[in-house]
Amino acid sequence: MNTNQFLEAFWCGTVHTYSDWSSFQQFRRPFVICKDGFGVSIQASEDHYCEPRKSQIDISKFGFIPRWRSQIRVSKFKPYKSVELGFPTEEDEELIGYAENPNVPMDTVYGWVPVEVVDKVLEKHGGIDIQKSYEYTRDRNLDSEERDEEWEKFEEIFLRLLRKEKKNENL
Repeated sequence: MNTNQFLEAFWCGTVHTYSDWSSFQQFRRPFVICKDGFGVSIQASEDHYCEPRKSQIDISKFGFIPRWRSQIRVSKFKPYKSVELGFPTEEDEELIGYAENPNVPMDTVYGWVPVEVVDKVLEKHGGIDIQKSYEYTRDRNLDSEERDEEWEKFEEIFLRLLRKEKKNENL
């Protein structure tokens, strides 16, 4: 699974509302864990450093039309040219040139990283491990009441991807 395949799989996205800023909502996707344990956040929306800099939400997967952003309704996923990465679990020399703050490579975001570079980094780390990414996301959401809706949507997608992966292994 490459970068755009991941972004498309989690095309439904989630909208996170912060309780202290009721009008601020952010579109985001789950954290990615690779087969060797490397992890990184891969994000793309109008709130992230990416190209195109727009949110893409498949309303049919989302379940409702967010009243705060009617312009994000799209019928077909369009691949991103670059994405925002964040908070990798280890430093990676191929990414450091994109770091917002290269002095703290595991505690910063990486803007406008070409998807080809991200794909190369993911491949170097064995590719996206759907099972590990699922477990990481599940474990982070066990203690959070705020993320129930987000977790339910992510879990549905993760389980679908795991079934597909298992089916492909059996062929």
